Amino acid sequence: MKIAISIPDEIFQEIERFSKEHRYSRSEVFVMAVKEFLEKLKSRGLLNALNEVYSEPESLKETTLREKSKAYYSKKNIERRAVNISKLKRSRHLINQMRRKATVKMTTDEILVLTRG
Repeated sequence: MKIAISIPDEIFQEIERFSKEHRYSRSEVFVMAVKEFLEKLKSRGLLNALNEVYSEPESLKETTLREKSKAYYSKKNIERRAVNISKLKRSRHLINQMRRKATVKMTTDEILVLTRG
């Protein structure tokens, strides 16, 4: 669709320069600018809606639920780390056993390549 608009001369000169430097048509530059403007408006609307929701004070029920969730996930995170540490210790133990059995000394990286290979 074609439209006619009026813009200040200095903005027109900037658009001309930009379009030539980046090999866009003026129409493409305007379309990009309008799309970006509309996205910013959409984002601003979303941000305003979120700010409105979160500006209300938290109820006692919400506070309790949030605190319980934090405690639960903290505990799960600690358990996950303990399992990872256990796996790491087992891996180190196996690597050391392989080193002792090997006739040629190998680096940890070489052993890991062999075991994953």
